[in-house]
Amino acid sequence: MRRRAFLVTGCTALAAGLAWIPGIASATVYPGNDAYAGGNNQAVAITQAVMTNDASNLYVTIDLDSAANIATNYYALYEIGFQDNGPGWGSTAVHNPYGAPIGISSGMSDWAALYLYYSGPTEVSGADFYHSSNGTSLASDGTLGTSFVPGPGNASVSMTIPLADLGPSGLVNGSTFNFDVWTTFSGTQGPYDVLDNTNAAPGYEIWNAQPWNGAPYDSATDPDSTFASTIYTVTVVPEPASLAVLAGGGLLMLRRRRRA
Repeated sequence: MRRRAFLVTGCTALAAGLAWIPGIASATVYPGNDAYAGGNNQAVAITQAVMTNDASNLYVTIDLDSAANIATNYYALYEIGFQDNGPGWGSTAVHNPYGAPIGISSGMSDWAALYLYYSGPTEVSGADFYHSSNGTSLASDGTLGTSFVPGPGNASVSMTIPLADLGPSGLVNGSTFNFDVWTTFSGTQGPYDVLDNTNAAPGYEIWNAQPWNGAPYDSATDPDSTFASTIYTVTVVPEPASLAVLAGGGLLMLRRRRRA
């Protein structure tokens, strides 16, 4: 009985000790409606967004329509708006730092945008990050790590965002946030595709006007928006190597206990 009790107690302590060890969380996939429009616009048609994290960073990948080729159509902007700490915190204006009439009127705490531009034989990507440090407006907070797959067939763009920069005071294990992903072509145009929207109009996602005419979009109030239920939870998990080390230590403890 005493040996069995120690085994249970030792395993419980081992599991508790794993919480602080960083690792990659399982990816969460958020399907899009892939508003494919033909021509150059397949570069802004969102198939899905994929998020994961480790103890330091949030990793976001935006997968595009199978016909997208961003090696030739490299004019798009890929934007992400975050709402942390509940509605009412962050920018409530329906526009973003690049000037597009796109936003979250119930509060956008952080905003990131990845852009492509042509430089020689290949395009180069960059991403800007904006943060609400005062709880109302957004201010520049530097640049982000990026990568992309040009396609066609598997085109995607990716951003790496430090968890410490998100939300009022950084995100940790168990933190949650709502988010939306928008694609557009210039600072004055509305969205061509929106992740958190169930409307797949023929040709384009259109709200009241055509996106190239600057039709505004509010993720918090659009009747087709699923923003309220699009939530990510930060999960910090142990690295396999660290798990093996601690497991080995736990077995050694059990062996010593048996000898005693």
